[in-house]
Amino acid sequence: MVAEAHTPGLSYSYPPGWSIVSWDGASSFTYMVAAISNQRLRNPCFHHGNVFGCGQPLGRLQPGAMLVEWWEDGYPLWQLADQPGSAISVDGLPAKMEVGPSASSACRGTGASRGISVVVARPQAPGNYFQFIACLRGPQLTRETSLALAMLDSARLSSG
Repeated sequence: MVAEAHTPGLSYSYPPGWSIVSWDGASSFTYMVAAISNQRLRNPCFHHGNVFGCGQPLGRLQPGAMLVEWWEDGYPLWQLADQPGSAISVDGLPAKMEVGPSASSACRGTGASRGISVVVARPQAPGNYFQFIACLRGPQLTRETSLALAMLDSARLSSG
């Protein structure tokens, strides 16, 4: 059995029983759609008077744990061709994937053994893209990587 999440422009599957959080932490150019983990997550955003900010939805990954984040981003002049990684396709849209210990700065400080970062262009909205980030902590990186890529493969994205 698979759990599913649906947001405007993005739907995806994840393992049942996993923790999922979403919150309104949008800035001018970036919005975290959701974070999913086999570890308990917390809302990382805070409000103190007029000050608002967000950090990580968990402190540190336990052995065998994963943190997956979905983002909607947009920056003037952003282009897929300028992004690092290997060309792939996600739900028929052009994308680039980078895998490695430092593939995503979002994984820093989590204790991740491997990061996966995928940016997916939105051709109907130039300068806008989806980002999939997976932070994995071994010992079974092959299994964890396969699971993260299955979540990515389940994505259905709106190109606009």
